[in-house]
Amino acid sequence: MAVVKENIVAGIKISAIIYVAIVIYIVMSTKKVTLQIMSSTLPAIALLADGVNYLISAAALELERDGINIKCQNDDCSKGRIIIRVKNNSKNVAKNVNALISTEKGYPGIEDELLLWLPSSESERPDTEVSIKPKHSRKLLIFEYERAQRAPGGYVIKVLSKGSVDKPRARLRLDFYTNFYTKYVFRIKVDGERVRSPLDIKLYITMNKLDAITSSKTMFKKAYINENVPNVARKVFNIVLRELGNDRGIAERAATLRRRILISKSSNIKGYLRIANGFETLYNELMNQFRLLAEYLGLVFGVSYEYAVYLALAKRWDELTPLIKSIRSRLLSLSRNDDVYIMTELLLNLIITDEEFRKKFSDWLTSGNIYDTLKYYVPNHLRPALALLLNYGQITCKSACGINEEEKCSNQCCKNCKRILNALNGNENMVKEIASDLDSVLRRHWVYEDWVGGSSEKSAPPALIKEIIDYVRNNEKPQDWGFFSRAVVELRLPTTSRLRFILILHDLLRAREEFEKGNIDEAIKFVDLAEAHAIIGTAKFDPLSFTSHFFNLFELFASDLKSKLKGSRRFEISDVDVLELLRLYHYHVETNIAETWP
Repeated sequence: MAVVKENIVAGIKISAIIYVAIVIYIVMSTKKVTLQIMSSTLPAIALLADGVNYLISAAALELERDGINIKCQNDDCSKGRIIIRVKNNSKNVAKNVNALISTEKGYPGIEDELLLWLPSSESERPDTEVSIKPKHSRKLLIFEYERAQRAPGGYVIKVLSKGSVDKPRARLRLDFYTNFYTKYVFRIKVDGERVRSPLDIKLYITMNKLDAITSSKTMFKKAYINENVPNVARKVFNIVLRELGNDRGIAERAATLRRRILISKSSNIKGYLRIANGFETLYNELMNQFRLLAEYLGLVFGVSYEYAVYLALAKRWDELTPLIKSIRSRLLSLSRNDDVYIMTELLLNLIITDEEFRKKFSDWLTSGNIYDTLKYYVPNHLRPALALLLNYGQITCKSACGINEEEKCSNQCCKNCKRILNALNGNENMVKEIASDLDSVLRRHWVYEDWVGGSSEKSAPPALIKEIIDYVRNNEKPQDWGFFSRAVVELRLPTTSRLRFILILHDLLRAREEFEKGNIDEAIKFVDLAEAHAIIGTAKFDPLSFTSHFFNLFELFASDLKSKLKGSRRFEISDVDVLELLRLYHYHVETNIAETWP
C-alpha cells in the first residue's frame, strides 16, 4: 500500500513540474513581472525541486535483454523452470521489490499471487521481497513445468506462490495443464519502494512453445560441445524463449494453421493447399526477420518441414530442391537429424507417387538410415531391438547400455534389453509377457468386449489384434510366429505418439515394397501391423483427444488399403486417405505425447 501512495505522490509532483513549466513560460513572455506572479510561482518551484529530486532518487526497473530464461531440470528440457531477469537500470537501490502474477480475464487461474525471487547467493533463501542494487538484476521464478506423463498429454505448469498481498499464506503450488488448444496469458507486475513506475510483463504460454524449447534443446544437444556452432545455438535458444513473450508470434500462428488443417472438411488436396500455403508465409517471415538463424528456427518450430510438404504437394519442385538442401545442411552441421525430419521424409515417400518427383528426389527419399535419428528418442535398452526392426544391423546390449565388453552386462538396462531381444528372437515367455502388456492396453478400447465375445465377422478385430488377444487369453499360437514376435516388440516399443506414427509410415512403406515384389500376403501383414499401431494408439490415449481420434481414423484407412490389396491387387492411397495422413502428420509436428505402460 505504501508503494501505491508513493506513486500517487510522485504523480502529483510530476504534475507540478508541468505547471511550473507553464508558469515560467508565462513569466518569460510577460513584460511586467508582478509580485503576485512571483509569489504564486515559489510553491510550484519548491514542488519542482522536490519532484526532480524524486525522479533522480527513484529506481527504474526493466526486463533485461534476453531476460526470459530457463533452467532445464533434465537433458531435453521437457522439465524446467521459466525465470525472468529484472534489472535495476538506475543509480538508486530498489527496495522491497515484489512481483504479482495474475492470469488474464477469460483464462482460469489466479489473481495477484506473490512470486518468489531466487537466491542470489547460497546463504539466501527464496523470498517474496528483495532489494535490487543499481545496474544489477535479480531472477524471478515465474513457473515450473513438466511434460505430462499420461493422456491427454501436454505439460503441467506449476506456479509457486506465497499467497496474495492482502492474505499472505504458506507456499502454494497452483497447477495448470496445457493441451492442444490451451493458451495461458500470465501478467506479471513488479513494483517496490521508490520505483519510478511498475514493470509490467506478459507471457503467452502454449503447449507448442514449450515443445519448441524441448525440440531446440534436443536438436542443439551436440552443438554445445561443437566449437563451430555454440554461438548459433545460444542465439536460436534465446529466440525460442522470447516467443513466450510474443502474442501471436510464429509459434502460435503455426499452431493455428495446424488446427485449421485438422478441422478442415475438405476432401481434396486443393482444399489442403489453400490452408497450408500459410506455412510459406511463416517461412518467408522467418527468413526476412532472422536471416541465417531462420533456417534453424524453421526446424525448431516445424515450419520448414511443413513448408516442404506444401511445396511437394503443390508440385513446386524447383523451390523444394533448395529448401531440402538447406534443411539437410543445417541438420548436418548439428551432426544429426530429428524425428520430424524423418517423419516428413517417410510421409512424402509414401503419398507422392509422381514419377518425376520420385526421380528428382530419389537420393533424399532413400538416403541414409532412420535408426541413427530415432535412437535418440527411445531409452538405451530399446535401441538394439529398434536397430533390428529398422534393418540397421545388430547392436549389443553392452554397447547400448554403456558397458565395456570385458565387463558383465548385469544392470537393469541390460536385463531389460535382453528381455526385449529375447522376445524379438521368438522366446515364448518373453513374447507372452509383452503381448500381455499390449492386451492390457487393448482392454481400454471401446470395442474390446465385442472383439472378445463377438461371433460375427463384423465384430471380429483386425487380424494381428485378434492374434494378440487369442494368444494371451486362449494361448493360441499364431501361424507366422516370426512375424508375430517382431510385431509385438514393435508395438510395445514407442515411447511417444510421434514415434508410433513414424513406425506406421515405415510399415506402410514396407508394405508397398512387398507389394512391388509381388508378395501380396506379406504386404497385408505390414498393413495389419500399421493398423495395430493405430489401434494401440487409439486405446492408449483419452478417447476425446485428437491423438485417439486421428489414430481411430487411420484404422479406416488401413482397412480400405487391405481391401484393395486383397480385391483388386492394388496398393493405392486415395486423396481422402492422404488427407488423413496429413492430419496425423501436422498433429505430430505440433505435439509429441508421451506413452506410458502398465
